[in-house]
Amino acid sequence: MVLLMVGADGETGIHDAIFGYLIGLTAALASFAAGEHAATAIFRWRNGEGISREMEVLLGNAAVSLVINSDLADFDRRFLADVANPEDLEPVQAFLTPAVVDYLRFWRSSTDADRWVVGGANVVQNELKKVETAILVDHLALSDDLSLFVAEQGWDLRSLKQYAIARAKRLRDPTTADAEEGARDLLRPSPKYQGRHGHGHLGGPALLLFLAYGLLVYGTISARGLTLFRLAYLSSLFAPAGASLRWLLSRYNGALSGSRRWFFLGTFAANVLAAAISLLAYGLELRQGREEEEEVGTVLLLSAVKVGLAGCLSTVSTFVAEIDGLLAQPVRWRAYLYAALSLGTAGALGTAVYYILLYL
Repeated sequence: MVLLMVGADGETGIHDAIFGYLIGLTAALASFAAGEHAATAIFRWRNGEGISREMEVLLGNAAVSLVINSDLADFDRRFLADVANPEDLEPVQAFLTPAVVDYLRFWRSSTDADRWVVGGANVVQNELKKVETAILVDHLALSDDLSLFVAEQGWDLRSLKQYAIARAKRLRDPTTADAEEGARDLLRPSPKYQGRHGHGHLGGPALLLFLAYGLLVYGTISARGLTLFRLAYLSSLFAPAGASLRWLLSRYNGALSGSRRWFFLGTFAANVLAAAISLLAYGLELRQGREEEEEVGTVLLLSAVKVGLAGCLSTVSTFVAEIDGLLAQPVRWRAYLYAALSLGTAGALGTAVYYILLYL
């Protein structure tokens, strides 16, 4: 697209570039819609009615983002998100007693306004998940900063703590030992959470990462003369950095205050930065040339940065999903503004970087 905008021999193809952007975005949205319908059908086929209920609630509120804390026990997660059929939770509520469940209900009431947020997950939602995981799963005291944040939000932390204490007492009570096992299962922490936070969980992944990088470095060295393979190996070395940076930037989605909270600042920054890095690498690649062996190595490295770092930093799938969610809102102009700003800023910045490198 940038090459079309810059043009050759004084002739610009900016109209073709804009048309290409529109065609590409339309095709991506159509593919997303088709994939969403296919995934929904498969999910309903493979899962029971209770789990499918969560998905139906989320799909029915595509314009907003709901906190679904997968680390919590099934009952806590579904009750707080208010996405379960009432009859599915009745055995657990009977086991806990209405007085205990009321504590959790008071907590839910105090956090409802922050649980559903227009414009995707944001800082408030992330902190909410931290609080619930610490109290209900890890049974830990909150840090001073997190406690201050809870107080500023006006959340009923006292009720959440009382629920956690009362629930633990009910589970330890010998008179409830014969309670329905299904009710107890719904109160156990997520197995996924236990697996992620078990003892010694860092050693294995760290070793695998070290081995993977070692193999990639070896592949890069041994594939001398095989440019395509060397590019693949080198790009893989840069890929984790790009993906990690995108993950860090995603925390800023919804970080703007007030009426601008809907804007996906993190995704916007990731895509614009990726465009700038990609065009910077491509411009330097063209300036470097391909005549001598040293220059071939430099060009290969720049290509790897473009494919691995910029490629994993940018995200089309998330960008399209966000536009689809904004289109589901009553205020549809936000979707068009977000798409125009993202494509326009990335294209303008990329064109400026490319033009400066090649022509100035």
